[in-house]
Amino acid sequence: MISDKVYEQRILQEIKGLNHNDIEKILRMIHFMKKEILNDSDKNTENANIMAYAGMLNDLNDEEADLFKHITKRRNLFAGREVKL
Repeated sequence: MISDKVYEQRILQEIKGLNHNDIEKILRMIHFMKKEILNDSDKNTENANIMAYAGMLNDLNDEEADLFKHITKRRNLFAGREVKL
């Protein structure tokens, strides 16, 4: 099994000699991957939050059900967006 130190050295070796802009891009990619790809617990939490409404969905009329579907679809469009200051 490879130690954390070896992984750190391999990553440092890969970015050695890159300019600051390229390193910044790599850091943003790492941040994205950690947040969006490697962190499955957030996705499971989001699904659990939506499931909290499951009991009430049978009580909605067609218009309310369509509105609920629209809202949850729009919510997913904005998931993961960050504001840069």
